[in-house]
Formats: sequence, structure tokens, C-alpha cells
Amino acid sequence: MARNFTIQWEPPEVSLPSAAFAKFSTQNNRPVNALDPSADESVVLEGILPAEYTGAGSLKLRLLAMANTTTSSHKARLSAVTEFRTPGAAESGNSDAFDGTPDAATMTFSATAYSIQSLIITLTPATTPASGDKFRIKVTRDADHVSDDDLPVDLLILGYELYEE
Repeated sequence: MARNFTIQWEPPEVSLPSAAFAKFSTQNNRPVNALDPSADESVVLEGILPAEYTGAGSLKLRLLAMANTTTSSHKARLSAVTEFRTPGAAESGNSDAFDGTPDAATMTFSATAYSIQSLIITLTPATTPASGDKFRIKVTRDADHVSDDDLPVDLLILGYELYEE
């Protein structure tokens, strides 16, 4: 299926939660969000679902990331929770209403330092989104995941892409 729309963000364009947030940094003058290996940290993507959103396809979040892994292959676990607010639906805009169950995927890095990897998380919102909805997506590194996060260094996210396919 072809893409109906695409929204992209780079690290300076994301929001940060009030606690446990990723650090903004640069790597060789490239802006990155650095997610720590010893604590679960997050960023928040915000926007408005465009008129091209049909609801007929799957919402997907693609991330581009790299890490300084030079000794062996390592994995990083990422999850995403969504929040959709419909204008005129009497929903409070000053409180969090993220879905309770995160969608997650694991990214594998080779032993090549700073090799850029891609990860796609298929989003399954608890509420049915519609074009024109205000949305937020909270992306979190699950640094203490038992089996799917053994990356001993910061996960450096270079960009985010939301699309319907």
C-alpha cells in the first residue's frame, strides 16, 4: 500500500516530558536525542493528523538511530504510546492521556561504530484517530528490558517519521 501522508521530525523539533527525558546533543554536528543506557528516557512527538490521513491503513513510526558500538552486536528496545485529542470533543488538553499499552520493537546494532539503523514501530492506538486530531507520541528507550536492551552506550536518535501505509 502506498503512503497516504508522512510527517518528519529531527531532534530539535521534539518535546520533552517533565521527567526522564532524553538529552539533546550533537554528534559530529548532527542533532541527536541521546537516550541513556541506564535509565528509561523519552521524547514526545507532536502534531495534527493531516487531511490525507484515511484511517484505512496502519500508522507507523520510523526511527533512524546510531550508537558507538565497536565490540559486538547490541540491541536497544524502543516503545511508543499514543494520545489523540479530537477538537470539540470536550477532552482536557492539559493532562496526559497516553495509551496504557506501548507498541514496541527492538533495534539491532552491528559492531560498526555509528552505523545508522532504521526501526519501524507499528502503532495500535487505543482510541480511533481521525484527520484533524491533535496527537502526541511518546517514544521511550526501555533501557532495563530484560532481554532486548543490552546497548551499553547512549542510543542516538537522528530522526522520526510518522506515516500511514
